[in-house]
Amino acid sequence: IGFESNDNTLIDISSCRIATNTINDQYSKLRQQLKNEKESTRTTLLLRDSIQIDTTQEEDTNTKTTNVVITDPNEYVTNRIMNNTLLFRFRANNFFQTNPYVLDLMISTVIDAATSKNINMTHFIDCYCGSGLFAISMAASVKKLQHCVGIEINDDAIQEAKYNAKLNSLPEIQFMAASAQAIFQSNGEVDDITTFPRE
Repeated sequence: IGFESNDNTLIDISSCRIATNTINDQYSKLRQQLKNEKESTRTTLLLRDSIQIDTTQEEDTNTKTTNVVITDPNEYVTNRIMNNTLLFRFRANNFFQTNPYVLDLMISTVIDAATSKNINMTHFIDCYCGSGLFAISMAASVKKLQHCVGIEINDDAIQEAKYNAKLNSLPEIQFMAASAQAIFQSNGEVDDITTFPRE
């Protein structure tokens, strides 16, 4: 069980070094289950680390969470990022950065690069914004932003981005379902544009 190489041979993978312990534990169980099956099968495994929030408690900083693994592509995944200050919810089969060990560093790098110039950044556009990762992170970190926009062609992802903005008390961020390519044809002035295309 693992990855298929270009010559159609299987590279056996017993665990993933960039996956969380929760995912590797679940993968190990799935591996054993598939090995016990008599027929060989080609399939794609989806394993997304998620948290379940204990909704029986009143909301506060001590709310208990449990790590779970989502395998259904239509289920929702919930993750905390930026030192647990931001909460994101997205469908398991939608795009979201899968490497949790670089996620906060990647976002901090974008924020640092966008704010390190000797300019008074007031406008920010997140192209290919998905569920709002960079737009929400930027709006939460850079209080002087007057306008923050996320553009994404996938309408489902835009609905997630709007939900995530409200979830993080940032309803002023504007998200629109449109082709992000159009922004590069604009003659208007923008302080920073972030692109994180998936292809």
